[in-house]
Amino acid sequence: MNNSSTFLLESKLKRLKISFSKENGKIIISNAKLDLTVLFGLVFLPLIVAVGIGMFFITSVANYSERIDIKILATLVFLVGIAIVNGLRIMSKLKANKNRKVLDDKGITIVENDQIQRFDATNVKDFEYMTKKLDNEIFEGKVFLIATNNQKHLVLGLDEESEHYLLDDLFWFIDYFKKHIEIETL
Repeated sequence: MNNSSTFLLESKLKRLKISFSKENGKIIISNAKLDLTVLFGLVFLPLIVAVGIGMFFITSVANYSERIDIKILATLVFLVGIAIVNGLRIMSKLKANKNRKVLDDKGITIVENDQIQRFDATNVKDFEYMTKKLDNEIFEGKVFLIATNNQKHLVLGLDEESEHYLLDDLFWFIDYFKKHIEIETL
């Protein structure tokens, strides 16, 4: 692996908060980092505020008109919705990147459920991607390695707030992996 492409890979993984390390010229990609500020700010804080508003709503429901009750109820639903969507987003990213991937000399080794499989130009057919819209502002993408026996192996999972940026990242990773294992690009 040349240093400039390795530097770009490391930069992209850092930006996407996907954990990696370097050992003896190998890049080891493992779990996505759990961003505690995002977890607290976008999951726990909305839930805590929703519980507080809910408690206030229950204890003082007789003192307010029906119009305010609908606003409070809508706010509760909105806050709980934010917490659920962001919680699912975090869990999806952690699940997609739970297996260990080792980029070594012209190959990718995937450690999955205590099984070790090494892929190189002789047993990889292609790479493909999949995208999914999680909500109005968040898109999830995954990069799969397609073995010559047509089995799909998840290599990376990431999310972005822009579908355009997500597709750019997915295409970049696919191109990087193809060049790394030296399979022909069509």
